[in-house]
Amino acid sequence: MAYYDREEQETIYNYDVYEGRWRVYSTYPSHIKAILKKCDVIRTTTDEEGKTIAVDGYAKTNQIRLYQQ
Repeated sequence: MAYYDREEQETIYNYDVYEGRWRVYSTYPSHIKAILKKCDVIRTTTDEEGKTIAVDGYAKTNQIRLYQQ
C-alpha cells in the first residue's frame, strides 16, 4: 500500500543547465524502486515503519528519454 494518496503521488524530473544533470524526485512507489536501483540517490524519506516513501537523486543523461510518439 502506498504512503501517499494517489492524487499526491508524483515524479518530477528537473534539468539543471548550470550543473548539466537531471535531478529526479518521486513519491510514486514504482518510480521510487527504479530510482533506488538506477540513480545516484542523495536523500530518502521513510515512514515510521522504515519504508521508503520518497526519494531524491540524480539520473544520468543517458537514462532520460525525450521523444515524440
